[in-house]
Amino acid sequence: MRIERYIIRTFAERIETSIIAHSKKHLKQLGGNALFSGDDSPLLNLWDEICFQQQAGESFYWFAYQEVIDQIVLERIHLLDHAARLTLWAQTDEGFDWLYDQEDSESGNKTAPEDAPISTDAILTYMRGLLLRKATDEENERATNYHY
Repeated sequence: MRIERYIIRTFAERIETSIIAHSKKHLKQLGGNALFSGDDSPLLNLWDEICFQQQAGESFYWFAYQEVIDQIVLERIHLLDHAARLTLWAQTDEGFDWLYDQEDSESGNKTAPEDAPISTDAILTYMRGLLLRKATDEENERATNYHY
């Protein structure tokens, strides 16, 4: 692995960890009447519900959970500086391809980092995937013991 890729990956992991931790904490704070599982459910918050649905199957209301996830994650992405957004974008297929093309450009007409065509949507999709993978892999007793 080239040292540049190592640096980018290491920086990205730190940013990802921070965004995932913040998003999970925020989702744990959302509960009560916002839950679709019902008042008698052992699921206490939105994070529990997301864990359950990732492990057992998405409900009819999954779109609503995804909207909340996207809103929370997008808020964190917008707080990042340009270098951090560029680092996360480099983890996406789109960003990786762009960086690869920049490295292999023989013309010498490389785009300046501040002019990189960063896609916030690609970053959001990438970060949502990481958050949902965390929900799938988490051992959440309330989600495990819940049945429709």
